[in-house]
Amino acid sequence: MDSIIPFGPVMDYVDEKPLDPIELIIYVENRAAFTLRDDNEIISFSAHRTNSGIELSISESNRTYYVHFGSIQYPVSVTANDQLLSEFASKEELEQAPEGWYYDKISEAIVKVKAKGKVRITLQID
Repeated sequence: MDSIIPFGPVMDYVDEKPLDPIELIIYVENRAAFTLRDDNEIISFSAHRTNSGIELSISESNRTYYVHFGSIQYPVSVTANDQLLSEFASKEELEQAPEGWYYDKISEAIVKVKAKGKVRITLQID
């Protein structure tokens, strides 16, 4: 089941607050893609399996993303734009950091990145 499902902040009415951060729930066995459209921009997401893990590309953006990679093994490493991200011991620690990742021990890795342009997140699993 290949899918990318985006979630924005909870709001009582449209434009109550900025559409930031965005949470992405991703399940990818082969390939998945999604395009998010709002009044101000169009953001494309594309994920695919590689020989050693998963790669997610996000088009030009200036938002914070929490990316939930579901049904995966513990990653050997996680990078954003070829920069190694720090691993945190809890979801609470990750929320306090500007970027990084956390593995919840139940087969989900959560990666937090602050986009300043295009972003490529790579999870090395094997």
